[in-house]
Amino acid sequence: MHTPRRLVKSDVNKIAQRCASMLAMTKRKKFAVDESHSVVRAIRWILANRTDDEGHPLNESTLATKAKLARGHITNILNGEQGADITKNTAIKIGRAFDVRWQWILGGTLPIEPFTDEDQSRVVEYDDPYPDRLPTIAMVRRKYAKKPKIAEAIVDMLKAERHHEGDPGLEHWEKRMQKYERMALRNVDELHPVVPDNGAFDVK
Repeated sequence: MHTPRRLVKSDVNKIAQRCASMLAMTKRKKFAVDESHSVVRAIRWILANRTDDEGHPLNESTLATKAKLARGHITNILNGEQGADITKNTAIKIGRAFDVRWQWILGGTLPIEPFTDEDQSRVVEYDDPYPDRLPTIAMVRRKYAKKPKIAEAIVDMLKAERHHEGDPGLEHWEKRMQKYERMALRNVDELHPVVPDNGAFDVK
C-alpha cells in the first residue's frame, strides 16, 4: 500500500506527463499550412514536375531523400507540423537536387530553373562542373515536360558524363542530348539500362 507521500508524488508525475504530451501535440499542430508561401508552392511544383532517380513520381519522402534532407522534413512542412520557413542551405539542397533556383524556392523569384530567362544559355548558379550542360538539361525538361520519364532518362545520361579537360561546351551537350534522346526513345519501356551501371562514364 502506498504512503500518502508516494501517492502525491505519483499524481504529480502523471500530471506532468499529461502536460508534456499536450504540449507536444500543441507544438505539432502549431503551424497552419499557407499554400501561398513560396516554399510550399515550390515543393508542390517540384512534386508535380520532377521525378525520383528511377523516373517515378515524387512523394514527400522521396523528395526529401533525393535532396538529402531528414526523412519526413518535407512532409512536416506540407502537413503544418513545422513552419514553411527554411534555411538557404536547405533551399540550395532542394534546388540542386531538382534543378531549380534556391531564390525561387525561398521567395518565388523567377525564373524557376538555374539559368538566365532571356536566352537560356548562361548558368547563374550552382556548382555543376560543366556550366554549359545545365541549359541543355533545361531544354530536355521543357521538350518532354509531359513525359518526365523520358526527360529524366536523358538528363541522367547527360549528368553521367565526365570530362577531365573541363566543360566541352554547349555544342557538345546539345549533340549528346540528341544522341541520348534517340537512345531513350528506342528504350522507352526499359529506360534505366540505358545509363551505365556505375552511374558515370568518361567521354574521350
